Amino acid sequence: MVTVKDADKGENARIHLSVEPESAEFVIQNGTGIILSNISFDREHQSTYTFRLKAVDGGDPPRSSYVGVTINVLDENYNAPVIVVPSNISYAYLPPSTDPGTKINKVRAEDMDMGLNAQLDYRIASGNPFDLFQITPTEGEVTLEKALVHFFINETLTNQTYVETLLGHSLDTPLDIDIAGDPEY
Repeated sequence: MVTVKDADKGENARIHLSVEPESAEFVIQNGTGIILSNISFDREHQSTYTFRLKAVDGGDPPRSSYVGVTINVLDENYNAPVIVVPSNISYAYLPPSTDPGTKINKVRAEDMDMGLNAQLDYRIASGNPFDLFQITPTEGEVTLEKALVHFFINETLTNQTYVETLLGHSLDTPLDIDIAGDPEY
């Protein structure tokens, strides 16, 4: 809201407000001084808008005054982060001899928001029922926390058979511990 005062009296004190340069983006209500927007703001598209307001009195000759206006668009947290690494189709084979504490992978995500809204917090959301893995909340580094007996990262039949063959297991051998967390396994 803009407040304009004129020391004149009567018609000479009547003030007309306008936006310069004239645009379809912003208008100002005469009488109230409220600046209105005709656009939706998107900080990622444009973060600031700058224009001038012109105040013209009703005198003869008319007198005018200008003021610069800068509108800074704040960020909203409406962009979801996108996981860049690893891809959804990647997997890794971990031999049973992999030591606890070994760095397995690093997750990297990006967020188009800015400031606090772009800060990422990494967590393992599911698929880790025995807490075999940990991820650092700020760096996204995935480490093995417990010793492995066997482990399948990609659950396709081909990869499962290959991994079990490497470990000397068969599909018919019952497992003492189901580290995949699937009670139907």
